[in-house]
Order: sequence, then structure tokens, then C-alpha cells
Amino acid sequence: MFFKKKSESTKASQTPQDNKLSGIKNKLTREAWWLSLIFLGFYLTITLATYSNQDPSWSHSVSGVNSIHNAGGIIGSYLSDLLLYIFGLSSWWLSFLCFFSIWLLYPQYNNDFKGYRSFLLFNYFGFFLLISSSSAFEAGHLIDLPAQFPLSQGGLLGKLFDHALRASLGYIGSCIFLITSIAIGFSLFTGWSWLKISEHFGHFTFALFQRVQFRYRDWQDRKHGRIIEKQRLELLESERKKSENRSPVNIETPEVEFKKSERVQKEKQIPLFNFSDNLLPPLHLLDQPSHQVEPQSPETIEFISRLIEKKLMDFGIEAKVISAQPGPVITRYEFEPAPGV
Repeated sequence: MFFKKKSESTKASQTPQDNKLSGIKNKLTREAWWLSLIFLGFYLTITLATYSNQDPSWSHSVSGVNSIHNAGGIIGSYLSDLLLYIFGLSSWWLSFLCFFSIWLLYPQYNNDFKGYRSFLLFNYFGFFLLISSSSAFEAGHLIDLPAQFPLSQGGLLGKLFDHALRASLGYIGSCIFLITSIAIGFSLFTGWSWLKISEHFGHFTFALFQRVQFRYRDWQDRKHGRIIEKQRLELLESERKKSENRSPVNIETPEVEFKKSERVQKEKQIPLFNFSDNLLPPLHLLDQPSHQVEPQSPETIEFISRLIEKKLMDFGIEAKVISAQPGPVITRYEFEPAPGV
């Protein structure tokens, strides 16, 4: 009771400035932890990736070594050998632990860790279940991996767990148990639900399928468009060659003949006596017929000829206009059909 009252009095005696300094101190401490985790994660990654059994380590001795193959130096050589000896390839989960811990602790940057510690212990219990089950599964249920191991794949921990599980559950039972334990440990450590993971995976797969289908349809449309464009260019080229080799339309201009009227000849004679019973007006009141008829231009006739050929082609009839006879009212076109038409 005395100590409780003392702690309450100590809290009451703290000023807002002390609380602010304490908060800054906690933030700096957390940042230092995060930087340390970043360094440790990268260091574990490079040491495990560059492990060589030709380097000196605690599991075996090598004489006459002039250089260290491990990128982490002599410490990295010993550390990677120790981790691979205990966990096997499951040691890579430790690198994942470092990087994931940064992401796991980041939401608590401005909060107090006191209410969060029980949750972190729960997460790290899930990680221990994950790495131990992974080591055991690697030791007893994976084929021989083409990698260098100080002891064997799965490490010492994996061999111990695998022998104990095989003795109690058998080969198939231990395999099912380890797969279930890996799934449970991963879910407890990351806090991710497998239902949510499967749901997101389904959404991702469906979106990927739709995107691939859209790309495939777009590729098919482009391919079909290129084929149509090629056919159109070939058709235009053939039409161009035809137009170049086509002889111009033979335009036959007919001669305009006017029949002379007998009445006109009669009216040219001057009557001697004005006793004619003809009540019609004289023909000289009318305009004289013109012998010059305004014909159509050759360009117009050529254009109409090509238009006639095109319209016939629309109905599947290939023909060629060979001559045209323009008249005062209508123009006569003569065409020659293609062979077999």
C-alpha cells in the first residue's frame, strides 16, 4: 500500500515537460531498435546467401584459409554456420522476422508498448511454432536440396522434431501436422487470416485473369486490324496498278444534224399578193438551231466511268468501260465484262 501511494505521488509530481521529454526518449529508443533490426535483417540475409563450407566455423575447422568467402566476414561465417546447423534453410525465417518486426511495430510509434507487449509475445510464439515446424518439415518431408549444410537439411532442431513426430504420428500424420502447424504459426506471427489471404488471392487471380483476357482480346483485335489493313493496302495497290494500266475511255462525239424544214424554204420567197389563209406566225421569229452542243468534259466522263465500274463491283460484277458517247441529253456508256461474267 505504501509503495502504491508513493508511485501515485511520483506520477502526480511529474510535469508536462517531463512527460514530453519521456515521449521523445521513447521515440528515439524505438528508432534505434528499428535501425538495428534493419541492419540485422540485411546482415543475416547476406551471410546466409554467401555461406560456404570452406570458411572457418564452429561446426568444422578449415586450415590454410587465406580469404573468407562469406560477405559478412568471419562473424558472418560463424553466424551462418550456427543458424544453418540448428534450423537448416528455415534460418531464412529469421531475416523475415527482422523485417516483419519493423512493419509490426511501426503502428505503435506514437503509442506506449505496455498494452502491446502481450500481443508481441503472442506473435513471437507463433514465429517459434513456424520456424520449428518448418525445420521439421524440411528435415523429414522434403527431397534432398542442392545446398550446403553443416549438418543436414532442417538442422538439429528439425531432426529432433521430425523423429519425435514420426514416432508418435507416423509419416503421413506428421506431414499433415507440420503443414497445419506452419499455417497456424504463420497466421499467429503475422496476424493475417488465411481466409483473408485466400479472399485476396482470389481477387488478385480474377483481376489478373481479366487483365490477361483484355490484353489477349486487344492483341487479337490489333492482329485482325493488321490483317485487314494489309488486305486493304493490297487491294488499293491492285486497283492502283489497274488504273495505271487502264486505257482511257474512248469518247465518241456524235455529229449533230438538223433536218431542213420545207416551210423555211417557202417563207424565204416573198409573196406577191397578201391573200394567204395561213394564220401561223412566221418561222423567222424563232431562234436558229445551234450546231454547237456543249459536251461533257473528258474528266467528268472518266469519273462517271470509274463510278459505274465501282457500282458494278459492289454487286460482284467486274466490268470495264471502254467507250462513251455523250449526247445533248444522255450519255451512252459501253462496257466490257470480265471473262466469265
